[in-house]
Amino acid sequence: GVDVFNKNWGIEGSYINYGQIEPNSNTIKLREYSVRGLYNPSISTHWNARMGLGVSSRFLNISNPQVSQEYRTPSGLFLFGVESYINSFISFGADLSFKTAMIDDTIDKNSVDLAFKVDAHF
Repeated sequence: GVDVFNKNWGIEGSYINYGQIEPNSNTIKLREYSVRGLYNPSISTHWNARMGLGVSSRFLNISNPQVSQEYRTPSGLFLFGVESYINSFISFGADLSFKTAMIDDTIDKNSVDLAFKVDAHF
């Protein structure tokens, strides 16, 4: 991520690889890219809120010996969270993200993610 204008505004990007599982001769892989704009107002002397909007794209591959299916799902992203700084270089917190698909032709319609995080700031 990077601050924009001042430390209360920022842009973050992420890549998540959820890995691969192989249940019952199927192979399932899920990856995700996202970018979001954030506003970080102070809510007390030690805690900041995190509010953001962005876009995400998920890539879900399901295959077995008979058939292979791939779903590419662009989504809108809404984020709410909190964070606290331990010092000027390290913060910790939690984010709750809501994602909703921008297309109808997918099995990946909506999702909710809860992430606990430790960030380094330079």
